[in-house]
Amino acid sequence: MQTRPVLSGRWCCPHPERKAVHTLTVPVRIRRYRFFRTTFPDFFISTLKSMPLPASSHKRELRHTRKVSVEFYLREDELWDIDAQFVDVKPMDLDVGPVFIPANQPVHDFWVRLTIDSDANVVDVLVVFDQTPFPGYCENILPDYQQLIGLNVLNSFRQNVRDRLGKAAGCTHLNELLELLPYVAVQVLIFGDKKTREKTAFQKSGEKPFHLDTCHALRSDGPVVARFYSRWSTAKNT
Repeated sequence: MQTRPVLSGRWCCPHPERKAVHTLTVPVRIRRYRFFRTTFPDFFISTLKSMPLPASSHKRELRHTRKVSVEFYLREDELWDIDAQFVDVKPMDLDVGPVFIPANQPVHDFWVRLTIDSDANVVDVLVVFDQTPFPGYCENILPDYQQLIGLNVLNSFRQNVRDRLGKAAGCTHLNELLELLPYVAVQVLIFGDKKTREKTAFQKSGEKPFHLDTCHALRSDGPVVARFYSRWSTAKNT
């Protein structure tokens, strides 16, 4: 299989004055490691292991690694860039019929950049495939992703992606990557710094926080809401 060149020229940011305001990296263990190291340094030094999962009691061999990263930038023109990457790597050669990919070379290496405004509307899209299993074919779908322009990242974005670019109308793995982006947008536009929250104003003052009852820990009748969102608690006093 012919190795495709890294398309760094197409991926260069035309707005160098950007400030990263949120980063999501999967596997989760990397994110947890950084959080505990910076937030609880004493705990980190004394107790945190390099891998939070217990060591397996069985002999194992790594067969596949998938890494996803998402970075959220505030640009000097007050737009936002969401840069995301999706990488699949196998530690052994992949030899499936006409497809041969050497060990430790990415099977997939995709990038997407969504540029959104302060209302979370997509105003620009850039997609780059640095590595695909079928070079010359997979990337033919890239122009179709301009259909994302005009969608809102915080309003039915995942369903709109499926409707426009699902199954044979798009790229399965690129769509998987896109479906992560609303969760990161929430972390920045709604749970970000005070200036951002005031500018975007997605959560209006006096309204029930939208994230209540979206998670078992944040159910209205639970102890977390009773303690931190008492105004909206439905827990019965015991």
